Amino acid sequence: NWLKNHWFLITVGITLFIILIIALRRHKPTRYWFDWAEINIPVLKPLMIQLRMTFFLRYLALLLNAGVDILKGLELATASTNNLVVEEKMAEVRQKVIEGEQFSRSLKQVDFIPNTVVRMVSVGETSGTLSEQMDYLADVYNEELERRIDGAIAMLEPALIFVMAGLALALVMAVLLPLYNMVSTISTSAGQ
Repeated sequence: NWLKNHWFLITVGITLFIILIIALRRHKPTRYWFDWAEINIPVLKPLMIQLRMTFFLRYLALLLNAGVDILKGLELATASTNNLVVEEKMAEVRQKVIEGEQFSRSLKQVDFIPNTVVRMVSVGETSGTLSEQMDYLADVYNEELERRIDGAIAMLEPALIFVMAGLALALVMAVLLPLYNMVSTISTSAGQ
């Protein structure tokens, strides 16, 4: 009854909430907070970092293969990550590379970058195959990302079955309980 009587307010509330989230994502200080939360939420952290690193490595490898120098490649790849926290850290990495530090050592100082990325970049720097190493690592991360998503979906299926069973039970109870009460009332009235 409450949902039936207040459906308009619920719809307006949900719509306003969605508009508020979209507006906050466009406002730079709150977007920074959303982006920080995206790569720091414990359950989603490895997944989101892998997603950002896959995109960054693939894009940087493409730029390096196209003949773009490492500094311009870092600038363009950083601008395309679509996460303000990652952009800020990668801008610091780029600045350290400009100052003469190795790319792999600069990456090592960023706390959320996995050691695998640092090691593969280091191997690529010493062997002269940086773009190939990053491309290979992006492929590996992409496969692992797909595997994790498939695993998460497989884990969600039983939970969704329980939720649907609970909703079906609630629906059946909502229909049968009033019917049972009505039959009970009629039989009591008939007995009197």
